[in-house]
Amino acid sequence: YDYYVDEAQCLMVPWDDKVPKFTYNMDAAASGSLFVPTVEMTRLTYFLDSLVKNRHYAMFVGNTGTGKTAIMMNKLRSMDPEAMAYTTINMNSFSDAPSLQVMMEQPLEKKSVRYGPPGSRRLVYFIDDMNMPFVDKYDTQSAIELARQLIDYRGWYDKVKILLKEVMNCQYVACMNPTAGSFNITPRMQRHFVTFAVQMPTADIVRSIYFAIMDGHLGSGGFDGDVARLAGKLVDATIELHRLVMNNFLPSAVKFHYQSNLRETSNIVGGMCRMTKEVYKQPVQAARLWVHECERVFRDRMVNDTDMAKFDEFRSGVTKKYFEELGLASVEERPLLFTSFMQASADDTPLYTPVPTYESLKKALEDKLAEYNETNAVMDLVLFQQAMEHVTRISRIIDLPRGNAMLVGVGGSGKQSLARLAAHISGYDVFQIAVSSTYGVADFKEALLALYTKVSRLP
Repeated sequence: YDYYVDEAQCLMVPWDDKVPKFTYNMDAAASGSLFVPTVEMTRLTYFLDSLVKNRHYAMFVGNTGTGKTAIMMNKLRSMDPEAMAYTTINMNSFSDAPSLQVMMEQPLEKKSVRYGPPGSRRLVYFIDDMNMPFVDKYDTQSAIELARQLIDYRGWYDKVKILLKEVMNCQYVACMNPTAGSFNITPRMQRHFVTFAVQMPTADIVRSIYFAIMDGHLGSGGFDGDVARLAGKLVDATIELHRLVMNNFLPSAVKFHYQSNLRETSNIVGGMCRMTKEVYKQPVQAARLWVHECERVFRDRMVNDTDMAKFDEFRSGVTKKYFEELGLASVEERPLLFTSFMQASADDTPLYTPVPTYESLKKALEDKLAEYNETNAVMDLVLFQQAMEHVTRISRIIDLPRGNAMLVGVGGSGKQSLARLAAHISGYDVFQIAVSSTYGVADFKEALLALYTKVSRLP
């Protein structure tokens, strides 16, 4: 379906004419919420607008990283807040009817004998990963059956009074990944939804998305012309390296985390968008940052020296192909580390800058460690080269919006100590859960309650 009906002209017009122009926003880039419109996104949003407006149920189905949730959230955020409200429910394998009922009742209020959203607004429940609930021995998913009651019976039952709670002015939109959880959901629920397949974008579309972001950052950031003109090469090199990694590092029982999608490309481009004109005045500096971000995103996940050497070979080949004229010796010069805690701008904004020498990095980390020891239990750390590199890696991740890290290593390798130091460098407090052999869900909920209580008291 390459065309849509333009009602004003009574003509079939290509979707390309309806794609809104992308405008780069520095604040959105910093928070990781940039949204670049494409033909596919425009098509899906067009139908989604019509379906939600007319109280129909819409579902997006596609693999991880195709942008299902991003498109849906972009639509929900753009709704008129005076007339519409939305709430997000993320399903998982532990989701069941009792827990889902509590979540679905939270945004509702009682109105005489019925329940509904506050005021005269309409509420849209966005159910993400709808097919994830565990399939029980009766071949049903109780959470989905409860959600279906809202459509078929206009409400659900009060478990104490055994009376139907009638719910009005509510509707569903949903996303699901058929390669995770159950392959499909009960047909009695599926039949209510208009279902769209969300395909992985083509190479041309992927390039246009990331080129718009990179070109927008370099073009609007006041960068030197030679650096700004590097946008196309940076994007092409990222996409080619991502393709090589995706085709050559396949997941297995031991390497189950070797899964690549557009999120890795987004992470690299997101790291490149931390460049500032005050620091990055030469093209070679941008190329060095690209090498660093690729190594952080891909190489740090490799589990053995063989895979790391193979990745280095691929990365060196791509670097030579796109950045040879900048001088490979300058691009590959070590140390190749970037931090946001060694320099700051005039208004105390941290700058993402290269580490000149390991000696200067060691001095900066020793100063931060001394600061930490003044207000916390003393950590007597020896900051050798590998430990310093790990601290910069952890600090880089938790500095990013929604940045989460899993540190894997044998006991006594310094995971906890280095994580505490990195958290202090980034200005975070540490909350630790003490796991034992008898630790269960109830203990985890108790720890979460303590964490939320602690956070609520912070200024």
